[in-house]
Amino acid sequence: MQKLILAAILAVLAPVTAVAQPVINAPFGEPVDQSMIEIDPRSVVEQYTGAFNARDVDRMESLMHPGIQVMEVTAAGTDMVSEGYWAIVSHWLEHIEDADTPVLELTGWSQLDDYVTAIETSRRTGPDGTTEEQQRLTVYQVTGDGAIRRIWYYPPVKAE
Repeated sequence: MQKLILAAILAVLAPVTAVAQPVINAPFGEPVDQSMIEIDPRSVVEQYTGAFNARDVDRMESLMHPGIQVMEVTAAGTDMVSEGYWAIVSHWLEHIEDADTPVLELTGWSQLDDYVTAIETSRRTGPDGTTEEQQRLTVYQVTGDGAIRRIWYYPPVKAE
């Protein structure tokens, strides 16, 4: 509970900025011109997933846009799951250490402009020691500042 209160205080007092690692489009050894720095959306998503797997909520938060939206896409339409980084951060502060929190792996990458798609494989070990795997298509929108603005989760299927 103390972590939740501290996180709430910090969320109000400190603005969130993305600290994605940029891809530098400059020849080796030359000074970097700021106009030549470009954010690689896939790198941002990889860092976010790595932070999730490391249970590093602070790092996850640093890669989220303050107005992040998380949505589930179904045959009936798109439903908002969560909006605003605080909703996501507070959820993970409460659940990140749960034994059944999955480990994620992203494969099958595709990218178009600021949209990145990947097949997300989620692995979790149940209380009886059995491992469950599921996969789903996930689409991320990454801003030019290197922050994840939106995530769309498609229906999961059992991994083969």
